Amino acid sequence: MRAEYKRDINGNYLMLYEKEEPDTSSYQMRMLVGNTIPSILKCRMQGIDGQFMVCFDITSKQSVLSLYEEKKMGYEDLQMILGGFVQVMEEMAEYLLNPCRLIIKPEYMYVDVERRQN
Repeated sequence: MRAEYKRDINGNYLMLYEKEEPDTSSYQMRMLVGNTIPSILKCRMQGIDGQFMVCFDITSKQSVLSLYEEKKMGYEDLQMILGGFVQVMEEMAEYLLNPCRLIIKPEYMYVDVERRQN
């Protein structure tokens, strides 16, 4: 998987490129693309020149990696991140999504800095 960032007049996006064509008919993919799940980034599928990508809207969000790269994480910060993680798991259960498919890396975890939410 290869990551790339894109900015246009509508916002900022994280593009994750897959080597193989994703199974767009899978339950997981249909649920992610067809629904707005509050704690999961909005996404859409795109295919360009035989390359397939999942495009996530990261407008007004900052990655956990960049947020804490230069400053220490405090108790409230850790509480926000862990609380957000629990919230994501609960919302995934509502949509019957497999939590094993989450990418849990700081560079792919985003926080709405203004609202202090994941």
